[in-house]
Amino acid sequence: FTSGWMNYLDGGVWKRIEPEFRYTGTGFLLERAPYRAFAPLRADGVFRFEDQHSYDPIEHVAFTAPRLGKTKRFPMARSVPGTLTSEGILYENAFPDLHADLLVTATQEEVRYLTVFRSAPSGAVEIPYVQTFDGIQSIRVRSGTG
Repeated sequence: FTSGWMNYLDGGVWKRIEPEFRYTGTGFLLERAPYRAFAPLRADGVFRFEDQHSYDPIEHVAFTAPRLGKTKRFPMARSVPGTLTSEGILYENAFPDLHADLLVTATQEEVRYLTVFRSAPSGAVEIPYVQTFDGIQSIRVRSGTG
């Protein structure tokens, strides 16, 4: 038994999701999933996410629609290099004032930007980020239990 997506539709062919980043020389790319994700070489760069999903699991049909894309950056992050690890991309000491790293991980369905504290923060912590979206065309909302 599994929950969530295991495969994605790519040009009419079902392929297994492999949520792993690879080094490209200009950053880190994940593309064998229902989305594409790009992480920069350094923590103060621009992260990019593009939805590539083309299958509706409720209606059980393939569809074409403009892809939703977004960028994210962390203004507080220092210019530290990313390292490809078994967990994702680690930007060690990206937030030195907080004694924290930035870890970018991926699952079958999403990219996560995690703050890893090397010591307990002394109080409330805020890590601002700037996120921009390519033009949002429309958002489909479903209600009910279906």
